[in-house]
Amino acid sequence: RTVIPTFPTVYVLYNITPAEQEYLRLVSKKFELASDSDILVVGPGTGVDTWLASFRTKRPIVVIGINPLEVANTKAAARIAGFEVRAIVGDNVTDEKGNSRLPGESFDAIFWSMPAVWPEGFPEGHAPSLADFWDGDVGAVVLKRFARALPGLLKPGGKALLWNIASFVDGKDVIAEILETADTKRKVLEVEVELFAKRRRPKPVYYNERLYTVSPAR
Repeated sequence: RTVIPTFPTVYVLYNITPAEQEYLRLVSKKFELASDSDILVVGPGTGVDTWLASFRTKRPIVVIGINPLEVANTKAAARIAGFEVRAIVGDNVTDEKGNSRLPGESFDAIFWSMPAVWPEGFPEGHAPSLADFWDGDVGAVVLKRFARALPGLLKPGGKALLWNIASFVDGKDVIAEILETADTKRKVLEVEVELFAKRRRPKPVYYNERLYTVSPAR
């Protein structure tokens, strides 16, 4: 166990919803990883998921975050907990022109509790709040940029685990579709979607949150 501080303006990821709890649990056990596995955590926040990922490998965890304070927060968590990180300040894994912030690097596992996608904009009457900086991917801009880079970031056999809120347009899960095609017009990646039940009786009712497991297409 460890105590991780929370710096101002940094998103706190711990025991928020069943889906996010499950995301953290799977960071600590999902995928077959070895002591020499290369792991990337995007949007590390306070560093909770980076800390859990550090138990999966003896190599430094690579992290990239938009907020300089979250990068500093994750570095502080690493120092307290005794693991190594290589931290980068950046709003995504590529810049707006598609240039990689991690040129030549690929990973066995990538983890990201992503900003929630609003493919058609915020609902009418939505009151802007600080949370929109964490969960305000209007038009799926953040997701699309990440999806285009993902095939090049995964090693052969590598996988990504992503949290998001499912967004449906014309009955299709927009997030799964963007990931599967890497924002192109053909299938590039395999995507598995996991749902979470609020209750199972008398009738199952599900959270709108999803975990997406992504791997290279077979």
